[in-house]
Amino acid sequence: MNTGLHAEARPRAERGLGAGFRRTWAASAVSAVGTGMHFAAFPVLAAEVTSDPGQLSLVTVLGSLPWLLVALPAGVLVDRMHPGRIMVAADFGRAVAVVALLAMLWAGGPNLPALLVVSALLGVGEVFFECAAQSFLPAVVAKEDLEQANGRLFTGVTAGRDFVGQLVGGTLFAVSRTLPFVVNLVSFVASGLLIAGVRTTEAPPKRAAKGAMLPQIAAGLRLILRNRVLRSFALASAVVNAVFLGELAVLVLFATRELGLAERYYGLLLTAMAVGGVGGGLLAPRLVRRLDRRAALTGALVAIGASSLVLGLAAELFSALAAFVLMGFAMTLWNVVVVSLRQMIVPAEFLGRTNSVYRLLGWGAMPLGGLLAGAAADAWGLRTPFALGGVATVLCALAVARVLRRETLPTDARETDGRATAAPETDIRES
Repeated sequence: MNTGLHAEARPRAERGLGAGFRRTWAASAVSAVGTGMHFAAFPVLAAEVTSDPGQLSLVTVLGSLPWLLVALPAGVLVDRMHPGRIMVAADFGRAVAVVALLAMLWAGGPNLPALLVVSALLGVGEVFFECAAQSFLPAVVAKEDLEQANGRLFTGVTAGRDFVGQLVGGTLFAVSRTLPFVVNLVSFVASGLLIAGVRTTEAPPKRAAKGAMLPQIAAGLRLILRNRVLRSFALASAVVNAVFLGELAVLVLFATRELGLAERYYGLLLTAMAVGGVGGGLLAPRLVRRLDRRAALTGALVAIGASSLVLGLAAELFSALAAFVLMGFAMTLWNVVVVSLRQMIVPAEFLGRTNSVYRLLGWGAMPLGGLLAGAAADAWGLRTPFALGGVATVLCALAVARVLRRETLPTDARETDGRATAAPETDIRES
């Protein structure tokens, strides 16, 4: 793999985000299309193997369980190694898992244990790829371009996964059981080859020293806990994820019983959210330039809360669709700005661990949100989770705004030397 240095002498205004970013974006978009097809086809395949609800849910659980079990050690390995190489290994590893699945399909069909193993392996690959990807981008683009780069990445992933992948995946499965997984295989291989050809634009960042994993995990956690900005972002993301999954858990019943919609319109609500997500990714850099990062972050959280409240009051389809478009827009805006700031603030040798801690908190909060939403809906009605979620998110926005008023954030210095100003220093050292 060619990960050597490549000093680009042309001015930034001429080179844009660069060839390295274009390859990274293409890899993410191609991989997202395959992942979307997998999301659409894999549950249908599992339903052909077993009709037991508990066993079907186990297939999904094993696909997401690696985020709870593997994320923290994966973050340590990302900090120790070149993140691009980990992304390539994760892509090729997932490709091997899909080849095994295709071989079983061609041999007559997989059994339940085989599906569980494949689901778990794909989940492990996703953990390593996603943890490494956010550590890889700062070596590909300049700091002042991170919002633009992350916005385009989020847009490409959302469009590839939620539009092209999921919409086409179900259709291809109806034509042939193997076809969606063949496309998924090709997407992993193509993504790995594209990442392998990316040349970084600056000297390799300092990597974390090798040693016992637990102290290094603890060092990454301390970095987040001791930095008010990072800590507030982590807690806010956990709240948003918990609220979102809680609302999603009761959405089908809410749509059919409270809005009086036919079940076929349920997918339309999720599509509306994807539309908003694409818009948020495209417009996030422009909003940051016109406003500032504090206003963008606070406004995004308020908009997420407002969309939940609108959903709780919605009486028909169109107001619900508008609320979902706003929610998708605001959640993507929040993610783009938070991820970009994290890449600016966190030292390179800690990025993998902070990314994994954030993911762990987000995924850990989701089941709690689902349980609380279910209990609230049972006790006070299906509109209650949306109302409570909206209030909780708005209160979270006020708390984040209070922290941001007191802290210094990285700012662009385009008028001077074209580099971002120094990020706030931390007092964390390797232990």
